[in-house]
Amino acid sequence: MQLIRGVQGITAADQHAIVTIGNFDGIHRGHQALLKHVKYLSFGHKKKALVIVFEPQPQEFFLRRKYFTRLSTLRDKAIDFMDYEIDRLLILPFNDQLAKLSAEDFVQNILVKYLKVDHLVVGDDFHFGADRKGNIDYLKQMAKQYNFSLEVPESVSWRKQRVSSTLIRESLQANKLNVAEELLGHPYRVCGRVVKGDGRGRKIGCPTANVHIPPGGLSVRGVYAVKVEGVTPKAIFGVANIGTRPTIGGHRIQFEVHLFDFKQDIYDCRMRVNFFKKLRDEVEFSSVRALKKQIEQDIQMAKDFFLE
Repeated sequence: MQLIRGVQGITAADQHAIVTIGNFDGIHRGHQALLKHVKYLSFGHKKKALVIVFEPQPQEFFLRRKYFTRLSTLRDKAIDFMDYEIDRLLILPFNDQLAKLSAEDFVQNILVKYLKVDHLVVGDDFHFGADRKGNIDYLKQMAKQYNFSLEVPESVSWRKQRVSSTLIRESLQANKLNVAEELLGHPYRVCGRVVKGDGRGRKIGCPTANVHIPPGGLSVRGVYAVKVEGVTPKAIFGVANIGTRPTIGGHRIQFEVHLFDFKQDIYDCRMRVNFFKKLRDEVEFSSVRALKKQIEQDIQMAKDFFLE
């Protein structure tokens, strides 16, 4: 898959593609169905499959990241797009200029002038342009005016609810990992690089990998039974803690993973952490000794869970 950063990077080889646009946060079952359809059309029409995303995501931009958590980073999305054999990924920097771009200018300049779009596929809730004034009805008019075809597949539903990134975030915040997994089509997961920590876990007999928290933060807090991929050829089970570590006077959110029966040096490795079960909330203990005892119980609960 080829990455294109901004419209200035578009070449003739990227034009006349089967195009779709969206945030694709989490790449849930609705996104997956859309991507599969885009690739199907791409194969049938012998054209490139091109996805347009915005970075940062518009909601992040307007909220200045304060009250918004992402389900996936741009890197995570790119990896997932490759699984769907997407040929081109166009990354549009979402800034003041793009935020003020009218729906008409978006179609005329980005879709028609630069991409020379032949076929556009978007979700049924797609809005675009300044103040989100562009919608499906407007796109239908533009498609006729500029002679490109428009397709709007039906959304994917789960228990009579539309599958969406918002519904997944709400499920995670309500500790409903099983619901999030059904909506995503896989366990909720976070990818990150292992960075140097303060070694506190090792000092109490429970060494942890400190995972860099990606931009946009994490959608979960607490202690979880997890499965980690990317460190070794075979996945490793473990326990993850996302929190401030109040027992030792911590204040900053940290993401730590203890891997079962594992002693290798994995600094700078990238790992994918899959969340399977919430074991408990993070709490402040009366002593480090009490914390250590609880960690031992957490480890045993996670091992028992994976043996079920």
